[in-house]
Amino acid sequence: MAKREVVIVAVMALVVFYGLYDFFYAASADRSKSVKTIEVKVDELNKLAADVEEVLAATSDAKDAYIVTRAETDWLVDPFYLARAIAEQEIKFFFTGYIEMGKRKIAIINGFDYEVGDYLLERPGFQVRSIRQNEVVITDRRGITNIPIPFVD
Repeated sequence: MAKREVVIVAVMALVVFYGLYDFFYAASADRSKSVKTIEVKVDELNKLAADVEEVLAATSDAKDAYIVTRAETDWLVDPFYLARAIAEQEIKFFFTGYIEMGKRKIAIINGFDYEVGDYLLERPGFQVRSIRQNEVVITDRRGITNIPIPFVD
């Protein structure tokens, strides 16, 4: 072995020994320090939570108690009920005709002709969103529920 190779092998051996030392000995010492710091931080957070609870208990009034009890009770009316009701109710639409004149598209739904953006005469809460040869998509007024209607011969 040349002198240069011996130096490289010696430096490599030192690096390996330092890596082993750092992995086994130094890391375990750092872990015990970090566990102690975590325990201290948890204790500080518990103390802070207790202090906040005491302040809230001392300054709470009837209005705050009412807000808390209302927040914990179940809702009488589900705000998403309308969208679910629209999706669940049986809607009878029949897409029976399609006319295309240039860029203008007309769909015949339940005997009435509609273009994109028109509201349905039978159900004013629904609007034609898109028209294709094989399908018309209708949406409710809020745009929450899309109802695809296939072409019927």
